[in-house]
Amino acid sequence: MKIKLIIIILSLFIIAGCTSSEENIQPSSDSLEVSISNFAFLPDELTVNTGDTVTWINNDNALHTVTGDGFNSGTLNQNQEFQYTFSAPGAYEYKCNFHSSMKGKITVISS
Repeated sequence: MKIKLIIIILSLFIIAGCTSSEENIQPSSDSLEVSISNFAFLPDELTVNTGDTVTWINNDNALHTVTGDGFNSGTLNQNQEFQYTFSAPGAYEYKCNFHSSMKGKITVISS
């Protein structure tokens, strides 16, 4: 009985170790869109491949910006979009210049 319990516990540790590796991070395949809604970027973090283009859509009544190191949407009115193609791997943090609490991050991995 003790040996079976030990085998089960070891198996669970092995399975958990295999699925939690950072090497298994994959880019989002759902959408390369970020909604600006209720004074937030949704999702606020997104992983994409090099060469991917991300689209931000302002779904708020308020004016917003998407401003990061090397890219700036300018002022976006309601329903306006901004697109940016990420050509190099890295972590790209961005914000809204009008609303300091609005922050997001795009992580670009090599494809």
